[in-house]
Amino acid sequence: MRRIVIVGYGNIGHRHLVNCRSLFPEADIYVVSSSGRELEFTDAAVFQINLSEAVKLHPDFAIVASPSSFHHQHSMPFIEAGVPVLLEKPVSDCIEHAEDLLQQAQNTLVSVGYCLRYLPAFSVVNRILTEMKLGRVLHIYAHVGQYLPDWRKFTEYQHSVTASAALGGGVLLELSHEFDYLHTLFGELHAVSCTTKIVPELSTEVELQADMLLRTADGVSCFVHMDAVQKTDQRFCCVVGSDASLRWDLKKNTVIISGPEGETLIYSDSSYDRNIMYLNMLNDFVHRIQTKKPAAVSLAAAVEVVKLIERLKQLAKEAI
Repeated sequence: MRRIVIVGYGNIGHRHLVNCRSLFPEADIYVVSSSGRELEFTDAAVFQINLSEAVKLHPDFAIVASPSSFHHQHSMPFIEAGVPVLLEKPVSDCIEHAEDLLQQAQNTLVSVGYCLRYLPAFSVVNRILTEMKLGRVLHIYAHVGQYLPDWRKFTEYQHSVTASAALGGGVLLELSHEFDYLHTLFGELHAVSCTTKIVPELSTEVELQADMLLRTADGVSCFVHMDAVQKTDQRFCCVVGSDASLRWDLKKNTVIISGPEGETLIYSDSSYDRNIMYLNMLNDFVHRIQTKKPAAVSLAAAVEVVKLIERLKQLAKEAI
């Protein structure tokens, strides 16, 4: 890889830059500021350019890590030029832009940054479900919660993407990892009900809490809770089966099966470096460019997540 472009230089854009430099030490890296601000770099082989200049470079690949409301605008020029794109999640903050990206990317590799799929624990959970270790799945509960003011240490939360409707904020979009991994593990999800809440104490214009009921194609109920208000970070998924139950704790990085004979620790790695997940995602993306294989996290699957979120927002409005 000789030339790499990164669009957006917030927390995730900076992470991608560091990881690209680690994996491709000889590459020239070009960064486009999505906000238009002047950037400073300590790496002499990192350069700031604008979007049109970046496309003309015809880089080996582009990473689009701007706010989701800009994803269509920032991705489309690369897609039209045939440049492979690693697009951060969610694909877009609106279904029209998401579907247009899908339509235009028929001949260009676009992979979406749902990085939780690259956790070793995810593979463990997927194997357990594939092998029917729990018996028939009866119901599912996914929970994610963290405190917005602590979310990004170097950004005032009132000015963050999460707090801004114009930038694609709110927990339904910002925490859409849950929808992706649930869709991957259990198949198509249908929205049944949703309630959302704006939290006055944090003075934001978007929902910071959402509770919803989804249903799989097999009729399995899936309860999902998301919030950006609880001060103790929690992220877990519980699956209740006819023979046993599973709890995947993404914070503790454990997978536990509970059955008639008690609990069994299936997986545990408290020292796991979560940046490995991002490195594995980037390595896999580059491998698929080189081998001309389809994306691991397809644009089509990610567009289904946007459709689900749109439906949930509609249900939340109807519930008021």
